[in-house]
This record gives sequence, C-alpha cells and structure tokens, in this order.
Amino acid sequence: MPTVQEHLARAHERCALASDGVYLFLLELQLPTGTVLRLARNTEDVEWPTGSGQVWQALAFDLDDIDESSRNEVRQLTLKVGNGSNALLAYLEELEEWRKLNGRDACRIILRCVNSALLAQTEPLNEWEFEDEGASLPAPMDWAFFRLGVDRTHARAWPRRRILRDYCSWERPEECPHVANCNRTLARCREIDATIDPGRVLRFGGFPIVERGGLYA
Repeated sequence: MPTVQEHLARAHERCALASDGVYLFLLELQLPTGTVLRLARNTEDVEWPTGSGQVWQALAFDLDDIDESSRNEVRQLTLKVGNGSNALLAYLEELEEWRKLNGRDACRIILRCVNSALLAQTEPLNEWEFEDEGASLPAPMDWAFFRLGVDRTHARAWPRRRILRDYCSWERPEECPHVANCNRTLARCREIDATIDPGRVLRFGGFPIVERGGLYA
C-alpha cells in the first residue's frame, strides 16, 4: 500500500475532482517559544480561511519515508522544509536557544489538506497532527528536517474519517442536505451537482485524489 507521504505527493499533482480547485497542503509549526509558522506547499501565498487575514507563506516542504518497527507499527517520519534565503534559520536558532534554557518541549506540527476552490470553509478536508522528536539544518542548509513522532495520533481515531476515493462519508443533513436520497457515490454527487444543486460536487465527502481503495493515515 502506498505510504502517507506518497499519497500527499500524488495529491498535489492529481486534481481528479471535477472543479477548478486544486488540493493544497498547509503546514503549521507551533514552536514552544510561542512562534507559529504557517506554510503552504504552493507557488504563492494562501489566505485560509478566506477573509481571516491568516496567510500561509509559500514554501516547499515534503515528507520522507516512514520508519517502521518489526511489527509494522509506524514509529516516525521525517518532514523537510525548504530553507531558501535562510527562511527557517532564525527560527531554528530561536528554538535551540529556548530549549537550552527551558528544556526540550516538543513543537506541535499540523498538516492540513484544503481545496483552493473551498478556501472559505473553516474546516480542512483532512488533518494530521504530530510532535517533533528533533530538528536539524545540516549543510548545505537547503532543507530543515523535523523528525516527527506519531504518538499523538495513536491516542484517538485519526484522521477524522477514512479516506475513500469514490465514497462520500457525510451522514448528517448539516454536512450535506442530500444524504436522504443519495447513495454516497461520486457519480451520484455529480448528478446532483448537474441537476438540482450546482457546486455540490465541490463538497463531496470523499477523496478522489487517492487511488482506488482506502487510505488510513
């Protein structure tokens, strides 16, 4: 089965949903110093939610391979963030000095997936939360690396729902007003979009960007 980071990379390239929107990944780094960095894997800055004044700075980032134990339990993955123009250097120095004085409190790291056509929505399409187990900026300092532990995700059901390609997970009328007369498929959602509720397919409760089958993060 493809790993989480492979799905994230492919999702940025594949916008299979019938809309003008693209899938964007937003990264929030909450340092124990109180500094919060908001980054968008995009070619330009992103305001999300629209009208909030909260701007996510365009900067490259990616997830490397997941380390697994002998029982195939996910132990750790590595996040790398671009350090062009030394964008992260000052923040990592700030973090190192803070930890020397206060001890090693973890950074809280949140990865979110949103659609560019739905930026007014305050809830992301999906969300993953981690704590760092170490940060480094090795030569030639093109990338900063964060080792991410996933213990926070083991204590609860995460992500919020299973990621299915062609099946909608909405169950309540407040999530979708058509749940009573819908078979929860992408094809049916497109029919509703084309006949009685234009734009409804943009709010489809599945994830056409992933491959067939399901994904658990």
